[in-house]
Amino acid sequence: MDVAGLLKEGQTVQFHPSGNSMFPLFSDASDYAIVKPASGELKKLDVAVYRNNDGILVIHRIARVREEGLYFVGDRQTALEGPLSPDRVYGVMTHYIKKGKKHSVRSPFYILYSAVWLMLRPFRQRLFDIAHFLFRRNRKR
Repeated sequence: MDVAGLLKEGQTVQFHPSGNSMFPLFSDASDYAIVKPASGELKKLDVAVYRNNDGILVIHRIARVREEGLYFVGDRQTALEGPLSPDRVYGVMTHYIKKGKKHSVRSPFYILYSAVWLMLRPFRQRLFDIAHFLFRRNRKR
C-alpha cells in the first residue's frame, strides 16, 4: 500500500521523500519524514502530504492558509502551488530524521528554520546560486 493509503487507514508512516523539492530539509537518502494522518486544523509552516492537481502525491510546506484553500511550496522552490482544498491533505509531518537523528517539528530550532526559510522564499534561487558559486570556487582551490 502507498503512503496515501496508509495515512487514510490512520497509520503513521516513515518514508524517504524522493526528488529535491524539499532541499535542504531532506538532502540525502538517509533523511526521512514521519507523517501522521491529517486531523484538525492545518496551519502555515506545516509540512503536509497531499495530492496536487496532477494527481501526484507531494510533501511540501504550507505557505499560506486562505479561505479559498491552502498554498504549498517546496523548500527548494519559489513558486506557490494552490489553492488546494484541505481535503486533499493526507497527513502532516510530526518528525524528520536527518543524518540518523530524529527531530521534532515542535523544536524551537525547527520552528525558527521553517519561519525564516519561508520568509526567504522570494530570494531562495539567488541564495542557492551564491552557495553553488562559492562551493565551485572552493573546489578549484
